[in-house]
Amino acid sequence: MCDYPFPGAIEKAVAIWLLLFLYLGEDYNRGMKLSRLIIDVREPFEFESGHVGGAINIPPTAILSNPPELESIDRDTEIIVYCRSGSRSNTSIQILKGMGFTNLVNGINAQQVVKNYRPE
Repeated sequence: MCDYPFPGAIEKAVAIWLLLFLYLGEDYNRGMKLSRLIIDVREPFEFESGHVGGAINIPPTAILSNPPELESIDRDTEIIVYCRSGSRSNTSIQILKGMGFTNLVNGINAQQVVKNYRPE
């Protein structure tokens, strides 16, 4: 077993990759552009207790490390970011702006995302 500094990080990365693969499916492999991505920036234990359908979990500390989940995402893709109160999502949006993303929305919380953006 390795002494990786973030316990469970590898398993989490694999799970996120799998979710993206399942969410994007064959359309992504055929070069179709993703029109919207929903990111839940709460901690993994919060995400596991319930989240918006189709959302991926990337906490602010993970966003700071330029996660691989975002490497293939076009910088103009609409990204809806949410947490519990809007504070962590606002911070995460600032980080994402610094990474070159341009179409960012603070969804505030799960209820607001479902109400305003009607994810499937």
